[in-house]
Amino acid sequence: MKRFYSLETAGDNADLYIFGAIVTQTGGGWYADGTDVSPSGIVEELKGLTAKNITVHINSYGGETAGGLAIYNTLKNKDIKVKTVVDGYACSAAAVIFMAGEERVMNEASIFMIHNAWTYAAGNAKELRKSADDLDVVSEVSANAFRAHMTISEEELVSLLDNETYIKPEQAVEWGFATALQSAAANGYLMSARRSIYNRVMAAPESGKNNPAVTEPPEAPLVIEPKEEVKTNFQKLIGA
Repeated sequence: MKRFYSLETAGDNADLYIFGAIVTQTGGGWYADGTDVSPSGIVEELKGLTAKNITVHINSYGGETAGGLAIYNTLKNKDIKVKTVVDGYACSAAAVIFMAGEERVMNEASIFMIHNAWTYAAGNAKELRKSADDLDVVSEVSANAFRAHMTISEEELVSLLDNETYIKPEQAVEWGFATALQSAAANGYLMSARRSIYNRVMAAPESGKNNPAVTEPPEAPLVIEPKEEVKTNFQKLIGA
């Protein structure tokens, strides 16, 4: 059976990757091929974990509220320092799981989405009214995960939930849902071409001395063509 989560450990540190739909039971959830994330599977993985720190990487559109709450509470109640990171999307039930972290990090290119719980219902008028009342309770309880850290008012939270709001990383930090915004460049995962060229130019020796701000030599020397040669090459490129 496929699964969209994995747990990796290295000494006192562990990384949990949740990359799929949140369900209560695998195989019968959102995906017929069993590519789901269930709390039972994660709890079993965490039982024998001896690490002191865990980073939970999330990329999920969400899923069943029951599954999301179970994973959230498992992480909150375990004697371990939890850091959660949105690697793509943290929506719905996955947004609840994200709130389990003491440190909650949004990547620059990531999305956080919250809304009220929803369901399918059938029956007579009385049964449908009860379903709506029950749904209000589910939404209220789930929102406690956001209330624990938010810096906005209750009225503002209710508005965000009622309108199924997609939240930018900067807003997530400002409103207390996240504790930090992570830059990919700051962590060495990518660097713009402009910054790369700048660093390599700054690394070039001047007057026989290395630039003291540079700790590592450039991977390859930067060759800057004379203006006339650049002009000639450009003309060849455009067919002039």
